[in-house]
Amino acid sequence: MAAGKKQKKSPFGTFCNVLGTAVIVLVVAALLPFLILRVTGGEAFDVTTGSMEPEIPVGSLAVVKHVDAASLTEGDVIAYEKDGAVVVHRVLEIDAAAAEITTKGDANDIQDPRPVKYDEVIGLVTYHYD
Repeated sequence: MAAGKKQKKSPFGTFCNVLGTAVIVLVVAALLPFLILRVTGGEAFDVTTGSMEPEIPVGSLAVVKHVDAASLTEGDVIAYEKDGAVVVHRVLEIDAAAAEITTKGDANDIQDPRPVKYDEVIGLVTYHYD
């Protein structure tokens, strides 16, 4: 074969190149939201109970941005750790002097039995995917 001449690819080779590129694009597109979360200081959690329905349905993915608990306000939806589980509930009251937050699930009739300590707060729920 003369130098500088390109060899023609077979249809199968072209198909494999296109398929390989498509797979790479799909994998990057699927992982990009999680990479963005990590870079921006956030996490995502599965919502496994109906305590926040209809606002956040069971099966949703709650996107949580890490924030200083002292910056939260009443009405915010937060994620916090309780007995090894992550809970997503709304802020009812903030007691800055005690560094505690009273929370409640939107679908619950009563507030949560114990306040959330500032150091138990994971962050602010900024978005959820149903």
